[in-house]
Amino acid sequence: MNNDGATDTGRVGVGIDCGNGHFHLARVRQDAGWPQVQALARFESSHIKEHCLLTGGRLAFSVGDHLVMTREVAVTDPGNFDGRLLAGFDSMQSVLDDRDEFRFDCVPLGTGGRYQASTVRRSVLEQLTRPLENGFPDISGGVDYVLRSAALGRGYIMFCRPAPEAFVCLADLHDRAISICFVYQGLIVGLTHLMTDRFDLDGDTGLERMVVEFRTLVNFKLASLSENGISIPLTSLVLSGEKAGDRVRSVLQKYFSARVEVPHIGNSFFPDPAATSGVPLERYLVALGLAAGEKPHR
Repeated sequence: MNNDGATDTGRVGVGIDCGNGHFHLARVRQDAGWPQVQALARFESSHIKEHCLLTGGRLAFSVGDHLVMTREVAVTDPGNFDGRLLAGFDSMQSVLDDRDEFRFDCVPLGTGGRYQASTVRRSVLEQLTRPLENGFPDISGGVDYVLRSAALGRGYIMFCRPAPEAFVCLADLHDRAISICFVYQGLIVGLTHLMTDRFDLDGDTGLERMVVEFRTLVNFKLASLSENGISIPLTSLVLSGEKAGDRVRSVLQKYFSARVEVPHIGNSFFPDPAATSGVPLERYLVALGLAAGEKPHR
């Protein structure tokens, strides 16, 4: 789908969710704080160079969770300093190599001074943009790189508008991994991922084994979140991504008491809702989160 619109780089974001040989792309314009989706598209890597949808906006690429070193950092008493900066500084101290070879970032987890600190080699990020070499678009709006599970959470919070009391586990099945994000009271409170390339997901036994391991990981994260004051049951398990079909949802529902559902993206974010007919919107949730940018953390 594509809707023409203005290209003011200060208000337009272009989210590029990197897959194995392809990209999911979302172009979003912010109008008075309300995002309007201008375009959604899927490209093979070899066809994305110099495409007009990439120009005139801030570019943001997803970074696979398995490509990044992450750890939770608690900043209980930041004083007059920004807790996010302190968490990032703490993460930098764990790197023994030349720090200029790495990119550091932090994602706030809830409101209790917890952060997910991430470290990734810049050479890894260069691999993400390599399909755009010799045709890289105008980047006057800037380029950003976002942990995929964090982008998933941003997309859900911004475009699915969960109820304030909802406690949701998001799971996006994408290529070799599942990006997992926990959202509570409209905030990201936990991030993790599960590698799936060792399971034969086309067979019933392999899918069942993957779901069992996924449940174990989710329960482990729930226990950790309980220690941080979130001890209510999950409201729902929201499944998205190219590999999240009815068959996967059916097996997951056998192992979870919370309802398993697909994300519901509101029509109000599209200038022409009819243009979304037949578009698998749930496959673009990460790209939408990248394009919309980070919601101010309260």
